[in-house]
Amino acid sequence: MKEAERRPYTLVIDEFQEFDRTNPGVYGDIQHIWDEYHNKTKLNLVVNGSVNRLMNKIFFDDSQPLYGRNTGTLMLKPFGPSLLKEIFRFYKPDYTNSDLLVLWAVSGGVARYVDMMMSAHAFTKAEMLEEIFSPLSAYIPEGRTILADEFGSDYGTYFTLLAAISSGQTTSAELKNLLGTEVGGFLAKLEDQYSIVEKKQPIFAKQTSKNAHFQIDDCFFRFWFRFVHKLNYLNELGRRDRMRDIAERDFDVFSGYALERYFAAKIVEDKGCTRIGSWWDRKGENEIDIVSEDEIAETLAFYPSCRKSRGILCQEPRQAQSPLQNRPSVNRRHVMPPPATVTVSLVLCQKGLTL
Repeated sequence: MKEAERRPYTLVIDEFQEFDRTNPGVYGDIQHIWDEYHNKTKLNLVVNGSVNRLMNKIFFDDSQPLYGRNTGTLMLKPFGPSLLKEIFRFYKPDYTNSDLLVLWAVSGGVARYVDMMMSAHAFTKAEMLEEIFSPLSAYIPEGRTILADEFGSDYGTYFTLLAAISSGQTTSAELKNLLGTEVGGFLAKLEDQYSIVEKKQPIFAKQTSKNAHFQIDDCFFRFWFRFVHKLNYLNELGRRDRMRDIAERDFDVFSGYALERYFAAKIVEDKGCTRIGSWWDRKGENEIDIVSEDEIAETLAFYPSCRKSRGILCQEPRQAQSPLQNRPSVNRRHVMPPPATVTVSLVLCQKGLTL
């Protein structure tokens, strides 16, 4: 603080939530120093932490010494598609789209997992899976560690919910029956605070629609529950090589959702739409993987997807008035009623959208 009295000074403290492990009274000491000196200095204090639950407790629990002392909060987001490509290109200039999809599917753009792969020079599917399932892998215990750190005594409940969603129990009723209690609060926390799960319902459907289900939206946890937790019996037998083989065998089917989420992120990044989602009917016979809306331009774009080596197919815009009474002749699979009084751009099928 004395240094900051003489000149502007920025102090950055990493993993701030760990400070009290060595000195339980450290946050109280910081409070007294801050309250006495911060108006007399030019100190810019930046603290960061990797455990959301503990950081929230430090600054937003009114029983804690530093409650109300923060002047700003920034939640760091995963790398988007363009930055992930830039990082990958730096390490592997000749990477393929398939390599990029694997990196996205196992990391979701989270810096820790991207760095894990790049530092190990794991640039292809085989190399990344080898790194993930290696004897010294930090990836294998990561899922349990994160959930235990974030949810503390409620860890078991959240773990059970995520494992159930991963295994196909995706409706509120199924999850309530499994736990024997209301699950709305748990699911809301996983969705709103942690972005681990997402409530999926057709775009433009009412919030009260029963045509909804939950799924793991975080790429890391989606991969971890599918190939680490589900195959833990092999890990206990010391057969991580077989876990790797199963992941490699099933990856193309598994990666379909990751591909969809990649393109959704890319569309938001490139085209600045105001809403994006999916659409399906109650019977599950007709589905559109990605629907984007631009409320300013009053357009809708439909992206019915097909797995191709270069990505999915998207479609050229054609204008039509809403409601679609005089819509062009298209397959039922590609048609959904847009909201009333909106001029739509029907995106119907011709050009390739590449990674």
